[in-house]
Amino acid sequence: MKFAEIGYYGSYGISLSGCDESAAVRLAKQVEQGHRVIDELDHETEYPPELEPIVGYLRRELRFHVWLGEQYLQYAKTGVAPESVYQNGDVESCRSITESIRSERNKRKACQRLGYEWTECAQRDAIHQLGDYPKKEWKMFLDAYGIKEQLVLSPDTDD
Repeated sequence: MKFAEIGYYGSYGISLSGCDESAAVRLAKQVEQGHRVIDELDHETEYPPELEPIVGYLRRELRFHVWLGEQYLQYAKTGVAPESVYQNGDVESCRSITESIRSERNKRKACQRLGYEWTECAQRDAIHQLGDYPKKEWKMFLDAYGIKEQLVLSPDTDD
């Protein structure tokens, strides 16, 4: 189901896989795809009203992931560490990490710091704004419509 916690919209993310020109090309494509997914979700209109809290959460989460991707892309293109945190977050909490990225002479180490320390800090800060996936509302929706969730693993295609 598209609106499940680990469904189509809930599983979208952008990963930092380097900070060079080739990474910038990959990141630009991922950010562009992220904007398309957000646009697709924004145009979803045919869902039961009980799903509104879930759709709202997924919108916030998708926007955050795309924002992260934009920060990675900016760094890959310019080498400039992110200035800000997500939507009026706690600027102070990540400032020392941003400063250490700026002062790091080794670009590989600076990229690693961006990918791990800064990302973790930005996620920790943003989680307060994003909140948790509305599991209670999701369960109420499933129960109201008599839907049972079942995890189905895809067969391994490497055989």
